[in-house]
Amino acid sequence: MVLEQIRTNTRVQIILGLLTGIAFGFLLQKGGVTDYGVIIGQLLLTDFTVIKIMLSAVLVGMIGIYAMKSAGLVRLHCRVDRSVRL
Repeated sequence: MVLEQIRTNTRVQIILGLLTGIAFGFLLQKGGVTDYGVIIGQLLLTDFTVIKIMLSAVLVGMIGIYAMKSAGLVRLHCRVDRSVRL
């Protein structure tokens, strides 16, 4: 299966991560988040473009993970940190 090959191939994982990062950066640029005025407006709490775009990205990610989990393409699990003692 293709997904199993991706999980075991580090080079493919790096390439997919790079392509995803480039696409995300391109979309941020097209959304106007990198504009100086937008960033200053965000810091002054007068322009909420950055928050809108980031919340949209989080929402798309949540829907994507849910869809992949429903389709059986991913398995979600909690990471246990054994160095922390209670």
